[in-house]
Amino acid sequence: MNDQFRSVTNVGIGSRLVESIKGVLVGILFFLGSFPLLFWNEGRAVRRAKDLEEGRGAVVAVAAETVDPAMNGKLVHFSGAATPGGPASDPFGPSATGALQLRRVVEMYQWTEDRDTRRRKRAGGGERRTTHYTYETEWRTDAVDSQRFEHTSGHVNPPMPFQGEAFTAPNVTVGARTLPPALVRQAEGFQPHPVAPADAPGLQRFGRPVQATGEWLYLGANPGSPQVGDVRVKWELAPAGPVSVLAAQQGDSVGEWTTPDGRGLEANLERGVVSADQMFGHLEESNAILTWVLRFVGWLLGFLGVMLVLRPLVTVADVVPFIGSIVGAGSFLAALVISLPLAAITIALGWIAYRPLVAIGVLVAGFLLFGGFGWIARAIGKRKNEARAAARA
Repeated sequence: MNDQFRSVTNVGIGSRLVESIKGVLVGILFFLGSFPLLFWNEGRAVRRAKDLEEGRGAVVAVAAETVDPAMNGKLVHFSGAATPGGPASDPFGPSATGALQLRRVVEMYQWTEDRDTRRRKRAGGGERRTTHYTYETEWRTDAVDSQRFEHTSGHVNPPMPFQGEAFTAPNVTVGARTLPPALVRQAEGFQPHPVAPADAPGLQRFGRPVQATGEWLYLGANPGSPQVGDVRVKWELAPAGPVSVLAAQQGDSVGEWTTPDGRGLEANLERGVVSADQMFGHLEESNAILTWVLRFVGWLLGFLGVMLVLRPLVTVADVVPFIGSIVGAGSFLAALVISLPLAAITIALGWIAYRPLVAIGVLVAGFLLFGGFGWIARAIGKRKNEARAAARA
């Protein structure tokens, strides 16, 4: 099913100016919030790197088959076959023998809304906004709130009767050690686990016909013609097999390791026989990725903040659309000139206490950015002045 609507709104210069002024407050919050985020992220990244470095130096390789009480509290690494003490079971009925996890995947057929707004500037600073609304029915794992739709008539989603969930097997062991459920959840590698309607009697409580269709159990009248509110569910299992563990030994179990600085290094599990060095390498890669993602988010907040603060100037300049476009491009460049160097300087300040040499290099880079942008601006201004002087002559 597919429904489409269109609305056209003419917004005057006054309304646009009020919108942009409101955006200034949001912009200030974005701009001011970007610096604490960038500073905190650098401290987090350095602390995490230090914890992993200390872990590398402290980890001890042990045999999975035996437990040495002398290793209690120490960071250990071992590999072995993860064996569940029983089936992983879903309260709806199905279970999986020989699996570390059983995952229920649930989808409901429901309406979704897509909005596409196109803006066209008009003389006098006004704006013509044309919004296209497209409503389609899709299978979704998340519940879509149809009350937020612009056109709710005929596009109403019922509540989702139940959600997806994962269930761990009880008493999963690797040799002589029992793994906590939180660590077992790290063992993914899910595979299809076909389930017949008779194996999921708990689905009957919803009062709908239950029938098998491919890998799914379908709750509804006709799988070939789904209706809004129909539900389908399938199960996947993470099979037992060899795993590698990096964690603190806690008796015959494992848990979080406490670093010499008193911070915690979480227990980690990977599928297969993976060396401690490789596991630390993967953790370091994850730390680097997260660090750069948060750096980008922090810079982007600052950039958007400046853009929003300058937005009223662009709106006023839109009285003449051509001039508004020029001012808009100028605000974009100004946001770059302000946000990039300040982000670099903030990042450097975050490193000073931990990596002074690196911090000095980043600070120098930040000031060079400022100087470079200033030199470019002066050069452009000089050329324009020379061109004006030549034109007058």
